[in-house]
Amino acid sequence: MNELTIYVKQLLKEDPLFQPAGKGDSIGKRVAYNVKRIRKIKGFTQLELANEMGVKQPFIARIESGKNNISIKKLEQLAHVFSMDPMILLRPIFEEGTPREVGRLVVDTNYVIYAANIGMEIYLKEKSEMLIGTPLRKNTPLYECIAKAFETGEDVKNYPTVYRDNGTVEKKMITVELIRGVENRVIGADVYCKTVF
Repeated sequence: MNELTIYVKQLLKEDPLFQPAGKGDSIGKRVAYNVKRIRKIKGFTQLELANEMGVKQPFIARIESGKNNISIKKLEQLAHVFSMDPMILLRPIFEEGTPREVGRLVVDTNYVIYAANIGMEIYLKEKSEMLIGTPLRKNTPLYECIAKAFETGEDVKNYPTVYRDNGTVEKKMITVELIRGVENRVIGADVYCKTVF
């Protein structure tokens, strides 16, 4: 299994933008999602975070899986370890938009699609089963934005574009985050596309 396939497999398992419809946004799910996401951003393993809090690693695992109710005191303690306001741990999972509103796509360096969520299916007007394994169409705003990231070796944030469909016009913002493998080599791109109101 190559590095990008491993990345996508983990993404499909964990990222709410790729989860089936109907997975709600309860407080417990918010805390679970935000703790896991922030722990990874901050570079903690579950064991390191547990040690910082003076708890055992299974406690952190249960919080991240949503199987453990967390007390206000422990929530404050987590926020302190993360050096942030506790309210950040309660932020809605879909703060930027639901899976239908935020398109997400993963491509390799040859622009072959590895993953597409429901929002990207709507944007590209094609089911993900048909998109996976096919190259992204050239001369599209998505392609141009990804090409810019690949050429410069830098992420592209909030690339503005206009989307026209059946006489309607929507402003979209595209963000491309490069995916790096071993030795910091670019192996693909993680692309977000959302409508700007």
